[in-house]
Amino acid sequence: MEAATSFTPDDFTSPNDELMLKELQNTHTDQLARIQELKSKLESIKSKLESMKLDLKKESSEERKELFRNLTQEYIMERDEYKALIAKSKNLN
Repeated sequence: MEAATSFTPDDFTSPNDELMLKELQNTHTDQLARIQELKSKLESIKSKLESMKLDLKKESSEERKELFRNLTQEYIMERDEYKALIAKSKNLN
């Protein structure tokens, strides 16, 4: 009878593989942190936009409209980056 051989993950990885894995894990961790940051920013901006929308109905000053447009653009950019990171993270899995 042959003796059962047990293998560990270390048997199949080289130091280079381990370094690459650590880099990928760090990148993934950074992306997850950025996703969380973007998510909270989006919620904050969305809240500001909602409150501004109510204020704009009361007042119709150009300065407020411009501020609203800028916040909307910032929200769209942050949302697009958030969606791109989510998609990239799903593709890695």
